Amino acid sequence: QGMIFAVASFRPATGRTRNAAEELTDYTDTSELIALREDDLSIVWRVGGGEGSDDLVKNARFLTAPTYHMGRLYVPIASRDNYYLMCLDASDARRLWQSHLAQGPVGGNHPDYWIDQALHRASPPALADGIVYALSNTGVIGAYDALTGRALWAYQYDSAIAAAPRTRRIMSHLTDDHPPLNPIFVTGQKVIALPADMSAIIAIGAHDGRELWTVPVPPGSGQSPIDATRVLLWGDGLKVLSLEDGSELYASQGETIIGSPAVTSSRVHAAGMGKILTLNLDDYRLGTLRVADMGSGDRALLGNLL
Repeated sequence: QGMIFAVASFRPATGRTRNAAEELTDYTDTSELIALREDDLSIVWRVGGGEGSDDLVKNARFLTAPTYHMGRLYVPIASRDNYYLMCLDASDARRLWQSHLAQGPVGGNHPDYWIDQALHRASPPALADGIVYALSNTGVIGAYDALTGRALWAYQYDSAIAAAPRTRRIMSHLTDDHPPLNPIFVTGQKVIALPADMSAIIAIGAHDGRELWTVPVPPGSGQSPIDATRVLLWGDGLKVLSLEDGSELYASQGETIIGSPAVTSSRVHAAGMGKILTLNLDDYRLGTLRVADMGSGDRALLGNLL
């Protein structure tokens, strides 16, 4: 539609808990969703932060940029200790439907319990064959009819965020690594997800929500789809898994990956400390390219690659 959709005026994620004074005075507990014209970046509409067609839209905390499909926007929101999947008309931000996704963690509104990396953000929804899939990063993955919002199934997993408050305090220290929020993707009748509140990658049946396989991963890992049969894990090295059963096809050791790799049909390019790693996806040979003239030698850091 010639528009760009983005989240604005949101509480910044600090990767640490804040004291009560910061929580109450620095930021509001809402955000805005805005539409910009592609040609001149002028604002077409904005909702949230007190603006919108109804109270739920006006007071929503939009947790990610939306997923666009056929004139509709699908976006997870938080409101009054609950998480919802909301569908908006992309032309005017009118709410078409919303469905409940999950309840917020008990005690989650207490400033000591905020875990910014998970509670204030979410993964963008995925959509395939008329079904939209979303997760809350609090122990639930849900599937909904994209046209009506009717709930089709929900999959619950062991969430460190939805556990007891004491466990959440421990997890707040782990979020200092700023773990990525990995998009859900759908391929071969499987939903693949790596929630921010669980150290595992999960494969679920797209039509029945049945768990197919789960593979533990180190905290802070990211995922990127390769093709219809493979997925890339990155963070503590590079690892390629089969989407058929989660079995390991390749793993590198001793390389810390910084930021999201660039993935093509034949190669993976990933940033390391002062170098770029290139993985050939045909024979799994790993090559290294040193980055010169960055001013920090081997300590130079790269970031997300495209």
